[in-house]
Amino acid sequence: MLLAGAMLIAGAAHAQTSLGHIVYDKSCHACHAFGTFGAPRPGVSDEWDSRMQKGLPVLISHALSGYNAMPPRGGNPNLSDDDVQAAVHYMVDANDADTAAQLVLTAKDMLAEQKHFFRATELGQPFFYDMDTHGYFRPPAIEELPNDKYGDEVRLGRRIFTQTQKFAPRYAGRGMVCANCHLDAGRKPNAIPLWGAVGMYPGYRFSSDKNDTLEDRMADCFRNSMNGIAPAPDSPEMRALMSYANFISKGVPIGVHMPGRSFPDINYTGYEASPVRGQDIYHAKCSSCHGANGQGQRQRNADAGYLYPPLWGWNSFNKGASLYKQDKLARFIRANMPLGQEFSLSEQDAWDLASFVNMHERPKSPAKGLLQEFLSGN
Repeated sequence: MLLAGAMLIAGAAHAQTSLGHIVYDKSCHACHAFGTFGAPRPGVSDEWDSRMQKGLPVLISHALSGYNAMPPRGGNPNLSDDDVQAAVHYMVDANDADTAAQLVLTAKDMLAEQKHFFRATELGQPFFYDMDTHGYFRPPAIEELPNDKYGDEVRLGRRIFTQTQKFAPRYAGRGMVCANCHLDAGRKPNAIPLWGAVGMYPGYRFSSDKNDTLEDRMADCFRNSMNGIAPAPDSPEMRALMSYANFISKGVPIGVHMPGRSFPDINYTGYEASPVRGQDIYHAKCSSCHGANGQGQRQRNADAGYLYPPLWGWNSFNKGASLYKQDKLARFIRANMPLGQEFSLSEQDAWDLASFVNMHERPKSPAKGLLQEFLSGN
């Protein structure tokens, strides 16, 4: 009887772990795997110590009801209480050395996973780099920085990237920050991560019709995506941003199109994009973060900019931004939104949402005069 009871308990624990793993992969991975908005990463015990001091019931309560930047049930209202509890147990158990070891691929598996992302005939032979369990590059942690002038400049660059309004106010627009588009402080794959850009510049860009440096590309982001003013290439702010970009790209090869560098491709479905359908999807899936009026939510400290950015209006990106292009916005939406539920929307949903967002008025492109805007219909 004792043996049977032990086997029953072990079976129940295994079932909960399996359920937790499934829920984690579908609803929690996007934030917790990369530490987005400070989410503790499974297997990184230091990030769980202070949370565990509050007790497991408190962690489960936070996961159910929402806490700080984490929405209720990880942003997936379809999860049951048991689902959420299983996911929390799974992440907490991952701090055990044996469990954490199961989350790391062997070198052989890593190479096989990497080959999946590379078209060898076009992009060269696979090579080893530090990657996560999905085969994407794993940038170094900010905690690895030395306490010297270099480390200080990189840390300043990260602060500018995540709190542009506070640390680069003379260049920022009306509240947008770099990390609003480049998610997880420029670290998240499929969300135009910084580590995907460093090795590809200087390079030709069709939009500028010249070979741009990374400083040129960042300047465009300030002018268009944040509707602000471009820092000079030798300004302290640009130097700090470049230092941060290079630090989190440590180990990335030069001239290689890294998996997750941009947005995944999206197919045309054969149906026209419908802003009417997009409006319904927006209010069901997006308005809880970006607001019913699309004007986003500011950080508690207004100087830090937006927690969830405005998607249209005079505080949003202007018509010169990459995301004003319908296909780019649709690809970004499908790969990253709703936050923590990447690829949960269909391709048609993404097209419809992009058409709804971009039908609204926003600032003009600074690269076009009024006559050009009028003639182009934008």
